[in-house]
Amino acid sequence: MEILEYLEKNRLLLDADKQTSMNASQIYEDYDGISVKYPFLVKQIHLRSIQAGSNLLTTNTVLTNPVTYSDSFYKEIIKHAIESALLAKSQATQFAYVAYSLGYLPKEIETYDQALSIYKDIVNETSNYCDDLDAYLYIANDNLTQIKAALDTLTKSDKPIFVTMIQCENEKSTIDERIDTILGYDIKGIGFSNYDYATTIELIKSLKEKTSLHLLVRPILDFDYVDRKKGTPDSTKMNLTMDFYEEMMISGVDILGGGKAYDQTVIKVLNKIMPLYRK
Repeated sequence: MEILEYLEKNRLLLDADKQTSMNASQIYEDYDGISVKYPFLVKQIHLRSIQAGSNLLTTNTVLTNPVTYSDSFYKEIIKHAIESALLAKSQATQFAYVAYSLGYLPKEIETYDQALSIYKDIVNETSNYCDDLDAYLYIANDNLTQIKAALDTLTKSDKPIFVTMIQCENEKSTIDERIDTILGYDIKGIGFSNYDYATTIELIKSLKEKTSLHLLVRPILDFDYVDRKKGTPDSTKMNLTMDFYEEMMISGVDILGGGKAYDQTVIKVLNKIMPLYRK
């Protein structure tokens, strides 16, 4: 079943944040580069997410581009990151989709032509896996020029495009400016990442007034849900989180993510309560 057909009657649950999952494994190195150095670890993170209930894997490539990395190494990252996700999908007993995570570019990339050339190169590198990838997930910052270049590139592909906007310091553009720019393209879903609960709720309410596209949230979850001494979940924090997700599902959000959680607890609990909020 194609991902958009699945979304007509079901919700998607994003996999765990790779950075904090690696921190939990005592790895604090260059996170995208880990896909090349420790592909087994990245595959295991994906696999644990599927086992916990995730059905949408996102590749470990948010910061992968030829400016941050050398031309040859960034291509290696793309290759290993996609293959790690696909391998986890093939080894899991539950089904999952795989989306390529395309991130924002370094600040020194200021012109449209610069950004367009880079994004074309990145998407071209993913073309070897076009039959295996189910979608693109674009992580947009506050740079409208980069957003236009990325979406001008992605909309030439035949894959569904989902866009999530991240919170930035000293933002160069307003949320409304970003939303209006993004909604001018043929995308299938839009939402927000790395905002706190209260802000995310307000943003989703505002977004619902502008579009009927699929809605996505991946809020900040920067605390550990498990008391490490007792090995038990922190019920207060978990209840707060589940209240937020319940409100999001009632509001019509159909792609949800766990943000910066240090284990699979949120995914496991969400997997249990999602059937209670049918679309």
